[in-house]
Amino acid sequence: MTKYITNIMRIFAKAFDRFQKKDLEIKREARAIYEQEIQNTEKQNLEHIRKKIDSLS
Repeated sequence: MTKYITNIMRIFAKAFDRFQKKDLEIKREARAIYEQEIQNTEKQNLEHIRKKIDSLS
């Protein structure tokens, strides 16, 4: 019985480890997308400011 419980615990530990790795991978991808969106927004803001400055000249 103890061996059976130990095997079940190992299976759950492996599944949990895989879940954690996948969760970390998803968080990394989300962070990369977020950083890219920030850069895109900053570029758009700079372009908008340049256009405003040019229109004032």
